[in-house]
Amino acid sequence: MAKVSIKQTVSCDCKDVWDILLAVDMYPTWRSDVEKVEVVSDQVFIEYAKGGIATTFTVRVKDACTRWEFDIDNKMIQGHWVGLLKDKRSHTELEFTEDITPKKWYMKPFVKSFLMKTQKQFMADLVAYIK
Repeated sequence: MAKVSIKQTVSCDCKDVWDILLAVDMYPTWRSDVEKVEVVSDQVFIEYAKGGIATTFTVRVKDACTRWEFDIDNKMIQGHWVGLLKDKRSHTELEFTEDITPKKWYMKPFVKSFLMKTQKQFMADLVAYIK
C-alpha cells in the first residue's frame, strides 16, 4: 500500500475549480494522460489512459466546493482518492491524497513513485488549464 499527497494553491475561485474537477467528460481536453472518459452514471466514470488502461472511479463523497472522494480500480491497482478544496476568496487551496494498493506483487516497489508522478502530472495539467 502506498499513500501520496500533493498540495497546491491556484489563483481561481473555488467554485470554478470544483466545476473543472467534476466535469470528468472534459478531462481529455486538458489532461495530458487521458485519452477518453466514459461517464457511466452520476457516481461512476471510467478513464482511459493514453495507452489504453481503463480505470473505474466510483464516487463516495461529493461535498460541493470542499471534498470529493472516490474509489479507484483497474487491472493493476485499487484504492481511494480524496480531494480537499479550501476557498480563500480569490484563490483555492487544494490537497489531493491517493491511497493505492497494487494488485500485482511486482508493482509493490514502484507504486509510490508511480503515484507521485501521476499526482504531479494531474496537478500540473490542472494548473496549466486554469491559467
